Amino acid sequence: SLPLYNNSTLFDVIWTHTMGPWSFTPYFQYTHAPAFFASGTTQDTTTWSGALLATYTFDSKSMLSGVSLPARFEYISQNNGSGVGSVLFGPGSSAYSFTLTPTYTFGKYFVRGEVSYVDITHGSAFGSDGSKKDQARGMLELGVLF
Repeated sequence: SLPLYNNSTLFDVIWTHTMGPWSFTPYFQYTHAPAFFASGTTQDTTTWSGALLATYTFDSKSMLSGVSLPARFEYISQNNGSGVGSVLFGPGSSAYSFTLTPTYTFGKYFVRGEVSYVDITHGSAFGSDGSKKDQARGMLELGVLF
């Protein structure tokens, strides 16, 4: 890890509310990393982000028992930064993402799919030459809970 981030400060405010089969978790995050001239970073770097996670879980009497449908919307923005201090897509960059993660749990095992979309509102980073502003991704995960 870069020494720049060893001296950073991170604040999170997270709250979870459950209503029957629904769970809602909004959060806010702020980070501050001071300039670190030895690494080429000449300005302080700050980011802030906010997200809303919502999950619907089918109950054990449902035909879809063991299935949950999580979704997340997130926005993140970077102010300042220079050189290697850029934690997003360059100074002044920002992006938002939307993710769906349907999950099926059976016993101690699970299978989870993920589909997400990221859009860089200021800056660019995707594609073979780094000039594309958005990207869709998919993933399949198998695991054991312990």
